[in-house]
Amino acid sequence: MKDRKLATAQFSYQPQFVYGASRLSPIIGQLQSYHKTIQLSRYYYQKDTIAGTVINRMSDIAITSLRNKHRNIPKETQLYYDAVAGILTPMLKAIPLAYLIDGMAIPEFRLTRVLGSRIDDRLGRVRYHIPKAVWVRDNANIELKKSPLGDRVVYLKTSSADKQFIESEGKPDREEEFKDLVELYPNYVKAIKLGVTRFRIEASPIFRKLTTYNDYPIPFLENCLGALEFRQKLKNMDKITTDRVVNALRHISVGNDEYPADDEDITAAKAAIESQANQETLLNVYTNHTIKIAWIIPDIAALLDERKYAEANADVFLGMGFPRLWAVGENEKSNTSDNKLASVGPISTLESLRGDILVWVRHLYAHLANVNGFPVYPEPYFMPIAGVEIKDLLQYAALFVKEGIISKDAAARLFNTTFNDEKPQILRETKRELKEEENGAV
Repeated sequence: MKDRKLATAQFSYQPQFVYGASRLSPIIGQLQSYHKTIQLSRYYYQKDTIAGTVINRMSDIAITSLRNKHRNIPKETQLYYDAVAGILTPMLKAIPLAYLIDGMAIPEFRLTRVLGSRIDDRLGRVRYHIPKAVWVRDNANIELKKSPLGDRVVYLKTSSADKQFIESEGKPDREEEFKDLVELYPNYVKAIKLGVTRFRIEASPIFRKLTTYNDYPIPFLENCLGALEFRQKLKNMDKITTDRVVNALRHISVGNDEYPADDEDITAAKAAIESQANQETLLNVYTNHTIKIAWIIPDIAALLDERKYAEANADVFLGMGFPRLWAVGENEKSNTSDNKLASVGPISTLESLRGDILVWVRHLYAHLANVNGFPVYPEPYFMPIAGVEIKDLLQYAALFVKEGIISKDAAARLFNTTFNDEKPQILRETKRELKEEENGAV
């Protein structure tokens, strides 16, 4: 009689691929370089729903219509800069994104010369230099060094893509772009061809927050990177658990203590189950009582419990200084916050951002005054942010104008317009009303 040996258990192991930023670098409890930090900030901006939504919302809210305050400004200069403000407004929208994600923005501009009548009919046929494009440099290629005087010196590192583009002179299909680059920056092109890879550039960077102990500014997400990574790990855990549920293990036991199975028994059971062609259909397996089939499914209680995200989400919002109410339009608990109080932090952040951008706009205005021969230039400002609680101010605006406390222009700005914009329409309406009264009297 043939001896039968007890079967041995069989299993296989496959390493689990973990998705997320933790593959880039473990960041909790470790200090990162600036360029590593912005790499993580960019990742979470693109992949994390809270971080991406908040930054996009702040960027969209920050840029409103650019206007000018004219004090003792010649009429020609007023017309020119008002036209330029309208041209610049959409061009500035790329600045807040870089400012928030990277902690700084280094805008550059390109001018073109056009007839004045193309930007305002009242400027006639005099030619003016106006902004043709505004773009922001990639901060991954920027190095900052703090000088002994306290300011930051800006260096540009040549990227491999730029180096290849210049060395190939734009071939095979970007020759025109190369010609424009040579025309605008001949010394830069010449230096790259000579092998120079780092340049000091004269720029007007817009820094978010600078400290005395670091050459670089602080990106908007830096304070909550740890919370974002923890939140990402929770999502990874849910994904892995979900994958295990979808691809649940099927445990097949052959034999028992009274009727032990050998390898032939297991092979026969395996063949019976794997003979099913379609794994998505119900399996009908006919066996004796010594075969038992069971599913091994992980505990999904943690997967179904949404409360595990509450602390992580709260830490993310706290790190950004941005209320949940502004991000999703509601609080986690009803009747638990005041919209006016919740607006204080975000509005302060946005006004700081807008003020930093206006410093750069003044720099551009000064350059435009120089190239166009204007002796003076106006003071730029942004229209008020839409949605700010100004109802209390609006009800007193007419009274304050009447009493001479504020100007008509200041009151008009509360309605997201200016008195100069409304004045022509006011005059037309006044003339029409007078004419209707005269016709009615006749």
